[in-house]
Amino acid sequence: MDDTPKWQVSPALKLSWRTWGDDTVVYHHGSGDTHKLNPLSAQALRLLQSQPRTAHDLTQQLAAAIGQVADDQLLRYTEKLMDHFDQLGLIEPAA
Repeated sequence: MDDTPKWQVSPALKLSWRTWGDDTVVYHHGSGDTHKLNPLSAQALRLLQSQPRTAHDLTQQLAAAIGQVADDQLLRYTEKLMDHFDQLGLIEPAA
């Protein structure tokens, strides 16, 4: 059995999205905070909102979206991004 943790945007969490060109902001209704996201982090958060994913799964999806190889550097970036999202209260471990 795979014990790699999956992360998700909580189904109870209400987020509002606004995008202008490459600029995306997401408003977290629970905390009242607004977060500016670069295109890759916005893509990552949207993917985590659509279904729970491991860091490896998310890295694969992001790599495909940007036409890049899912290498160790992108995996480390994804892991740091997920840790940051967790600290902001935007994602949680999936049940």
